[in-house]
Amino acid sequence: LQHSKTLENQSSLTEFILLGLTDVSELKVILFVCFLMLYILTLVGNISIMVVTLMDN
Repeated sequence: LQHSKTLENQSSLTEFILLGLTDVSELKVILFVCFLMLYILTLVGNISIMVVTLMDN
């Protein structure tokens, strides 16, 4: 008898860590603020594009 059972990945990911970026605590804070500002700037830019597109129609 052969059992045909598919194997599935049972692992789950709850966090993402950039390893090797820096070990200096002060630099981690500076990098966090820089990435946060870049994210916010990108978000504001994308929302601005959507608003301008909606207002143009």
